[in-house]
Amino acid sequence: MSASVLGFGRADALASGADDFVGKPFAEEALLAVVGALLGLELTAPDRATPAALLPLGLTPREAEVLFWVSEGKTNAEIGMILDSAKRTVEKHVEHILEKLGVENRAAAIREALRMRGNDG
Repeated sequence: MSASVLGFGRADALASGADDFVGKPFAEEALLAVVGALLGLELTAPDRATPAALLPLGLTPREAEVLFWVSEGKTNAEIGMILDSAKRTVEKHVEHILEKLGVENRAAAIREALRMRGNDG
């Protein structure tokens, strides 16, 4: 596979031995379709879940938002900026999330969030 670089196009890529070509810019679905076809698989984009998907865990809407951003790898300070909350407020939300989920750390909370989002492997 290749991508357009300084006039290097589909014909050049295929002539150079590429299996296929995806020109830039490309939609994620287009890339997944080409790669999937080459692998003989049906590939789909990851779920672009929302915090609402986490509500069945017994969280408040705000806690669900915090857990969503935790599962996206954000720090408490970053989550505070995103949600326009103080870092300490986010820390308290995280404490409540850990208690409600019965887990001891962020990694275990993320595992639960990913499970709810359907990304548990």
